[in-house]
Amino acid sequence: MLTQIYRILVSNSSLAKRIIWKNWYQLISRNNREPELIFMNYGFSNGLNISLQNEDEINRLFIQLYNKVLSSISVEGKKILEVGSGRGGGASFVARYLKPKQLIGIDISPNAIQLCNKIFNSPNLSFKVGDSENIPFSENEFEVVYNVESSHCYGSRKKFTNEVFRVLKSTGYFCWADLCTIEEWNEVVKITNESGFKIIHSENITENVIKALDDISIKKEEVINKRVPKFIRKTFKDFAGVKGTRVYNSFKSGTLQYFHVIAQK
Repeated sequence: MLTQIYRILVSNSSLAKRIIWKNWYQLISRNNREPELIFMNYGFSNGLNISLQNEDEINRLFIQLYNKVLSSISVEGKKILEVGSGRGGGASFVARYLKPKQLIGIDISPNAIQLCNKIFNSPNLSFKVGDSENIPFSENEFEVVYNVESSHCYGSRKKFTNEVFRVLKSTGYFCWADLCTIEEWNEVVKITNESGFKIIHSENITENVIKALDDISIKKEEVINKRVPKFIRKTFKDFAGVKGTRVYNSFKSGTLQYFHVIAQK
């Protein structure tokens, strides 16, 4: 039964993806409310030499993915938006280290937003419930919008990309990273161009993501074995990209790849 649910999670059915992904993240946030579990991405292994505070070192590989996504532009002093902020770890890093004037994170899961508002207190950071396909802000409101490892669960990438374009100011930046098949990647490029964006950088970062998964696989498996009920552990391990799971093996075989894009309005 759980395997069937997971297959729906990654299916092409827009309605199924929207409904089931929302409930999936609600489940994760409700059953795993520990403040230390604030990242859900696959990580990025590289030599960017980010100087981190001691308390952030444990999450270095996850943080490096966010740093990669935003490293080519400056967000300092700007009003920016994260769509799909999850458990808030990435937004917290960006707010504290990259110093935007204001960062708002939105997520479709009320449980995740409740957790974020409880554990993060940076003065330039806030969170609210929001739908990626109906972003709850006015036109031309943000200078940067970023989205990390979230869009694969949206019902419509086209609606999402059009919404990002709408809320961005003129010459604003859209920074994106996610896993997809080659066919889906071609669709991402087509939709991004058709929405009015100009892609100024695109990169396949699969190799660095796999290296990160290799480095943190044991830790992820230990956390799942400790905190997740036995009957659902296999699904959680697959979701987390633990070595030997279907998702991890798909990266290794090239069926799934991981891309990064910077586009400008």
